Amino acid sequence: MRLFLRVLAVLVAVITVLLLLVGQLLLTARVTLLSPSFLEQVLVRQGVYDQLPELLVDVVLEQMAQLPVGEEGGGPGEPAGVAVAVELKAKFGHQALVEFFTTLTSPAWAQRQVERNVEAVFAWLRGEEEYPNVWLDLGEVSERLVGEEGREAVHQLLARLPPCEQGEEALSGEEFLPHCRPPDQELDEVMGQVLPLVEQRLPDAPPFRPLRAEDIGADTRAELDEVAQAYHTLVLVTLGVWGACVVLLGLIILLAARSLDQVLRWDGWTVLVGGGLGLLVMGNLFVVGPALIGYWLLQQPGISASPAVTNFLRSFLQGMVRGVAGGGLAIAAGLVFVGLVGVIGGALVRRSSGKR
Repeated sequence: MRLFLRVLAVLVAVITVLLLLVGQLLLTARVTLLSPSFLEQVLVRQGVYDQLPELLVDVVLEQMAQLPVGEEGGGPGEPAGVAVAVELKAKFGHQALVEFFTTLTSPAWAQRQVERNVEAVFAWLRGEEEYPNVWLDLGEVSERLVGEEGREAVHQLLARLPPCEQGEEALSGEEFLPHCRPPDQELDEVMGQVLPLVEQRLPDAPPFRPLRAEDIGADTRAELDEVAQAYHTLVLVTLGVWGACVVLLGLIILLAARSLDQVLRWDGWTVLVGGGLGLLVMGNLFVVGPALIGYWLLQQPGISASPAVTNFLRSFLQGMVRGVAGGGLAIAAGLVFVGLVGVIGGALVRRSSGKR
């Protein structure tokens, strides 16, 4: 009977080890990927906010290039945003647009927008909001655009145009952008024509909300509910797995332990092996994961035509993998420590009681 109980205890210990590994994976995801502070730290470490202007130019132009020129156009003298974007790139070049966006969007502004929206998404996931209240505050961008910084940036853009021929008008009534560089004394006059048009389009720079409650249809609502339900399910499953581990550790004690030293040694070894497996898995993820991310991106040529965007994705995803693996290693190391304490404590108790 005692042998049977020990064999059963070993089987329960093996199941517990596997559950501990699953629990580590779930808890790692919970404290990293599903933690707003973790995501915010990764963005800072990877320098996302400093790269924002170049990424913004590449993403905007890339997305606009997929739309027909003239779509969403306005009336006379108010060309489509697509046409303006194409014209901007052709006339001023990529680097000039990056410098222009650098003037308008500071890293501090970008960080405030991202962190506020990350918190908004997790507030929705926690059930504190009805939907993800994501929005961008364009007030500072508007002030910079029509202020001294914007004027200087526009001046630098206009200075890149070819000089106007004698008697040639830099800006006609049907054009949104000048097609040549006027003499220096006329630059201020041209800017006086361009900036009011911009100011009319951003009267008070209202917040940009890509997702508004009144625009959410039944399909979108169903998709949002599925995401929120998956988040809550993951939280409950994580708690359930760790609860099951505690119950199984107690069952091992009932089946095999007859003294304090046996309690400590049986549960100590079980936790130690479970933590060791976690160290093995997370250690491999930390070493191999970034390389796998790089290889995967090489197999996805359609993600982006922009090298800057591709490099950013590689750097960001590799940083995410290292951060997740680092969190998992910390959890696994904690289990290994607890297991060692149990094993060593069991040996000391056994020795103090005179057993061999």
